[in-house]
Amino acid sequence: MIKILLIEDDRDIQSINSFFLRSKGHDVACAFSCAEGYEKAQSYVPDCIVLDVNLPDGTGLELCPRLRTITESPIIFLSCMDTEDDKIAGLLTGGDDYITKPYSVKELEARIQVSLRKRTLPAQGSNAVQLNVLEFPPLRIDLTFEKVFVGDVPLNISKKAFGMLTVLAQHPGECISAEQLYETVWEMTSLGDLRTVHVHIFNLRKCLDQAMPEYQVIRTAWGKGYCFVPPGGQEAADE
Repeated sequence: MIKILLIEDDRDIQSINSFFLRSKGHDVACAFSCAEGYEKAQSYVPDCIVLDVNLPDGTGLELCPRLRTITESPIIFLSCMDTEDDKIAGLLTGGDDYITKPYSVKELEARIQVSLRKRTLPAQGSNAVQLNVLEFPPLRIDLTFEKVFVGDVPLNISKKAFGMLTVLAQHPGECISAEQLYETVWEMTSLGDLRTVHVHIFNLRKCLDQAMPEYQVIRTAWGKGYCFVPPGGQEAADE
């Protein structure tokens, strides 16, 4: 069971986040200020901390370095400030990820899982800043800045296509239905017309195939949905 500490002063947001995360089987503790968050981080010993930037007695940016003196657990910032400089500031204070409001609780839980998984990887140098990146060489998916690269070349894909690629890449080898993709990326219930999913998948696959013609990373499972096959380790696409 993953132990998650939510440090957020908005009680409605706390209630929604804690209810959803507990429904997924996680153990959740809540704090509503910097002082309470620091105290609970010591006593509760969380596996992951979700930290709001704006708190009544200070900021998450100020609290994060203090938390880093007592824990190495992933710290995920929540904020309504969404510029690149804001995100970089959060990462440089010791954060592992930065989510801008509004967001979906499904995305929050996925980011927690990815941050925990990234923490199990070997460090890339003592001075490196930990970024939230999915690596499938030569494909790299930067979740923090919502960018996709093949090698060092950025790909031009839509925000929705990025969302679907992220969902698929977080479950490599698993079949994800068009309905699941729609409900996760569009954050609403599918009404049966999934043509927009198929169009975005078509464009995403075309972009990836052009960038990596030797691989076919998005596969169709007829009648079931789509799956992501990591380029590393697969043979050149022949299907």
